[in-house]
Amino acid sequence: MALAGLLIMLFIPGSVNIWIRIIGYIVYMCGCTMSFANTMTAGLANIPPTPHADGNAMFNTLQQLGGAVGTTVMALCLSIAQAGHGTVGSDDYMQATKQGGVWALTIVSVFVVVATLANLRAFLNERRHPINLD
Repeated sequence: MALAGLLIMLFIPGSVNIWIRIIGYIVYMCGCTMSFANTMTAGLANIPPTPHADGNAMFNTLQQLGGAVGTTVMALCLSIAQAGHGTVGSDDYMQATKQGGVWALTIVSVFVVVATLANLRAFLNERRHPINLD
């Protein structure tokens, strides 16, 4: 769902109603929320009960770190695209901002594909080779 939402936002032309973009964002956020909960549950299921609190803290810390890095990458894409393209509000500046947004969504899409493939591999590997920590 996250990838579908990103693709909606990435490939919808600028002349389309804003509600289509809002629906794309809602689909993206629902996909992120569902995938994070499942990944966290599957990851914590493979560790003994004693360090569950540590595993939970690690997942939440990495989620916050990922959010901070993602925000930085988005801002970097916009800043690089906007650099040297006139003043704020000019047509050239708005086109550069749009291009920076496309770069940012493309980078996020690549990360979502990589994360999806990594999760699929982990789930399939677990079915073939169950982990026993006892």
